[in-house]
Amino acid sequence: MNDPKAVALGNAAISEAEVLRQINNVKSFLTTHKEQVPNHIYNAMDGISRTLLGFLDKKSHTGWARGVVDAAGEAIWTPEQAMVLEEAAPAMIQAGGGGLNPMKFTASSSFVQPSAEMPPISIDETYEKIKQYLAMIDQKNREIAATVGPVAFINQMTTDPAIGPILPYLPFRLQMPARLILPVANAVLEACRLIVSNNFYDVAILRKISSLVLAILDVLRGEWKDGLLSLAGMVSQDWMLFGMVGKIGRWVYNFVSPDIQARLEDDLFASSKSMVIGGWLWLLSVASPDFVRGAVNQMIDKAKASVEKLHEKLEALEEKAQGAAKQAGVKVTFPRIPLDKIPTFDDIQNFQSLLSNPEIYCSAEFQMVLAPAMAIPPLRLVFELMNIPTLPEKITEKCKDQPASIGDTLAAAMQPVVVPLADPNPEEPKEEKSKEISETSENTLLDPVAPKTGGSRRYSTRKNRRASYGGKK
Repeated sequence: MNDPKAVALGNAAISEAEVLRQINNVKSFLTTHKEQVPNHIYNAMDGISRTLLGFLDKKSHTGWARGVVDAAGEAIWTPEQAMVLEEAAPAMIQAGGGGLNPMKFTASSSFVQPSAEMPPISIDETYEKIKQYLAMIDQKNREIAATVGPVAFINQMTTDPAIGPILPYLPFRLQMPARLILPVANAVLEACRLIVSNNFYDVAILRKISSLVLAILDVLRGEWKDGLLSLAGMVSQDWMLFGMVGKIGRWVYNFVSPDIQARLEDDLFASSKSMVIGGWLWLLSVASPDFVRGAVNQMIDKAKASVEKLHEKLEALEEKAQGAAKQAGVKVTFPRIPLDKIPTFDDIQNFQSLLSNPEIYCSAEFQMVLAPAMAIPPLRLVFELMNIPTLPEKITEKCKDQPASIGDTLAAAMQPVVVPLADPNPEEPKEEKSKEISETSENTLLDPVAPKTGGSRRYSTRKNRRASYGGKK
């Protein structure tokens, strides 16, 4: 214990020579007892695990290390070793970065599930927050512009400004609408920028000054986005042109109805996400090995076979219903499931259309699967890239008119379609034809043999009716 190279551990000390001796002993043991190495490794890991569990369970009690036992019930540590371990464990854990309390090696571990304090990772939520933030900036900018600055000054005007007459240059009075002042001023400043910066020459200092003045004017009139595009002119002449094109584009875009603008922006965002998933699906379709393609094709063939059997049953139902329907002057058909909508490796992008169908993701069965997956960021990202709504307000908006379950959706989809047949006798009055159809339908329902004698009955009915009209035969 008088070794100058000894290392302090609690109240005990371990010399460097002792550590080297133990290493040499381990090396010698591994060389001469190779067959016993697996058992020793297992026993060592078992002892470490039991010690760790003992510390977590009774770390506040003195003597917890002496109570750690192996599978046979014998103490793992001697009293001296247990005392050293109990004194050194808190310092070792503190040096390692903190305590072990948050660690739970179970299905509810923080390694398996994200911490409750960790914010959810959602690109849809991020997109909505960005939209709301930009809308808030727009509103604040316009409120400030309407309170101070040129917009407030123009709004306070009771009459439109006018100039003239100024003889001999302006012999008449020229009046301008007040709300036209700012657009004209903006156009004049843009023209000045083009004059001082064009393909023939570029006066950088004048271009930068005019871009800064124009950006300030844009912000003062409540268009901060135009102000950013105007500031682009301070970088270079090319950036100035890009900014001017962007301002013209925004000006034209504002002619569109706000609700259509919102739909266009949402569709653009959804298209971007769909392109990502579409790229992965394309890669899957061209790079999948043969055993994957075979398994998927087998599933697709089974699905198509089930759909074809369903179509056969629907055709049989149509034939049975058509006999009575024809007597009533109507045609009955049942909806079919298009076989070309079932995704295959040749048109694998149909998979996106199938899962993004509201009847599927709004069903209670799908929502039961979706709810626990929202706590796992990678799965949530996949669902959102497939344009399946995950935010509560979006789910409410998309699913407000949808059936509650897939069963209800199928039941609604299988409702027969009834359409009237073409009128075979357009010269007859509609009232007489309707009466004739109802009489025939009633007789058909009462007498199953009626269709065989329907021709004579119809002829006699028409003959009697003509006689009642005045004897015209």
